[in-house]
Amino acid sequence: MQRSIQGYRGIYTFGLTALLLSFAVSAPARTNLPQSLKTLEIAGEQRNHLIHYFKELDDLSNPTLDNETSEILRNVLGIVYDSPCSEMISHWGEMAKGTARLGIHILFIAGERHALKKYVLLGIRCYSTHTEYRDRYCDERLAVLLIEPQNASITLLPHAQDCTNCSELSRIKFEQIVHKRDPLILSLSIATTNDNPCCGGPYQYSDEKLFYYAVLETGVKQVASVVRYQAEQSYDAVEGDYSKVYTAKIENEPDPQKSSVRIRAEYTTRINGIEKENGRESYFWNPDKEKFESNEE
Repeated sequence: MQRSIQGYRGIYTFGLTALLLSFAVSAPARTNLPQSLKTLEIAGEQRNHLIHYFKELDDLSNPTLDNETSEILRNVLGIVYDSPCSEMISHWGEMAKGTARLGIHILFIAGERHALKKYVLLGIRCYSTHTEYRDRYCDERLAVLLIEPQNASITLLPHAQDCTNCSELSRIKFEQIVHKRDPLILSLSIATTNDNPCCGGPYQYSDEKLFYYAVLETGVKQVASVVRYQAEQSYDAVEGDYSKVYTAKIENEPDPQKSSVRIRAEYTTRINGIEKENGRESYFWNPDKEKFESNEE
């Protein structure tokens, strides 16, 4: 298998996401949000409000945040993201300066109503309120809010390595519950592109990965990521145009050997529109390691 194609598929560990670093642009300051791994403790009245608010919500209620709760979460998360968000938007031109906003929305709640412990998956979005940018461009990060009877904290979950001068922007979307218990496993799609108002060029890149998260007693853990789509295009008047596109059909199915699931991906790679490779991979849940592992077919 060609090494350049092999890099497009499979379960990606945290370290392998350094792929994003190879598309860095020359810039004097941050052009996307940081990829941070840290926990933010919440105290006092803010903690009490969040405990009471999320006590009444569960994963079936399709919740939206009220204004007070949104403001509390923005205040807590703003410690990490407010300054980088403003800095990122400042690279989008004069008309975007001063229009940076940080938005918080719920992706999923793990835990039944009145449960003693709940995990709330939050999407953190940096965007511009300028009409030309508001719906088209943003950068998002993932966080998990832990709610217990006497405790509330937020853990940031990066999906790539941090890069202070990279132009890739991400969007996060809840996909589905993959496995309902022992453990609860869910998937999120994270789409990334270098289509960024800060900077352009003849090289275009985009991808979409399914990230799998398990809700464990110790917290929410990323247990796999599988590429669903990846494309790169370059335009050169001398060398000619070039395109490389990888697509995969990903299915989650019961594991016949265990009370769990396995992931199967059927993939195709095309270069300049011509199919160069196709195949299939599967991944099984390893309960001892609490993650999915490759099972070559």
